Amino acid sequence: MKMFENRRQFMASASGLVLLPTLSARALAAPAAGSNENVVVATWGGDYLNLLKANIEVPIIVPAGGKVTYDVGGVEERKTKMRAQKTSRRGSMDVSMAADIDMYDMQQAGTLANVDTASVPRLAETFDWIRPLYAVPQFYSALVIVYNPDAIKTPPTSYSALLDASNKGRVGFSDLLADYVMLAGALGAGSKISDFEATKSFFRKLKTMQPRVYPSNEAVVAALKTGEINITMMMKARALQWKKAGLSVAFATPSEGAIPYISLAGIPKNAPSPRGAFNYVNNMLTPAAQAAFSATMGYAPSIKDAGLPEDLKQLVSFSEAETSRFHKVNYGELAGKKRAMHDFWDQEFKANL
Repeated sequence: MKMFENRRQFMASASGLVLLPTLSARALAAPAAGSNENVVVATWGGDYLNLLKANIEVPIIVPAGGKVTYDVGGVEERKTKMRAQKTSRRGSMDVSMAADIDMYDMQQAGTLANVDTASVPRLAETFDWIRPLYAVPQFYSALVIVYNPDAIKTPPTSYSALLDASNKGRVGFSDLLADYVMLAGALGAGSKISDFEATKSFFRKLKTMQPRVYPSNEAVVAALKTGEINITMMMKARALQWKKAGLSVAFATPSEGAIPYISLAGIPKNAPSPRGAFNYVNNMLTPAAQAAFSATMGYAPSIKDAGLPEDLKQLVSFSEAETSRFHKVNYGELAGKKRAMHDFWDQEFKANL
């Protein structure tokens, strides 16, 4: 069952049915493409940061006379900082990167400005279903079943495959993906992602199979490499990265439909350089920048005119049939259950593993 049948329903959920604060009319009217102001981008490090530098900062911002400073850290650190600074006239960051579920939390906290095509012209080229009112979609992937084909000969077709007795002691998860994994558990139990009771039923059964929970995505891939685990739930983009690195790994989109993961860029209401921020996120949506993230990190582009080579497009994207079965998250509904879900995950499921 899909949570949303059309863009109108999705936007109503994504916006939380509230009017969002906006930056000044002067800032919104500023042309996004010509600004050479300095910007502070709060983001992750590693390959992601390197791609931001190589495809946005160096070829676009610097030649125009601008400068980019990076505030590197985890998403919870960014969320905490934005909440603490929201009453300040001037915040410390211009652009903040986060996944869709986390970005909704920032919007609900009242920290984000609206974005539209007047301030970010390239926003018009993004897919409707991944574009909320309060952030710019950079790319997307989806939670799929990732497994070791040397150990699991028959490709799994459902999230419920993790409950197969043959996988006892060989199932593992990234703690960082707990929200997405718990939603998938409800699907694996034969229900819909909003059914928290189904989630609990799935993971209580799974706990009898001695699963493992790792602190990071990197720890999961290490466990797959050593054979400590044979199967997990992970973003397709990660599986593509691991295959590219030489790991014997395969992935399958579950027949019940996958849960999408959307990477977003938000602009705080009190961004010190709103013109620079709008310019920066606009350039994130250029075909060249999008293609670089697809080729290097395995994510599907958020824009319709990415122009990827056909082989790369087939690799990173999802078919129309797969996309039509995506279970898009009702962020407002999830926010109301998140504390209970985290308590279950931390205090019951993970306890004594």
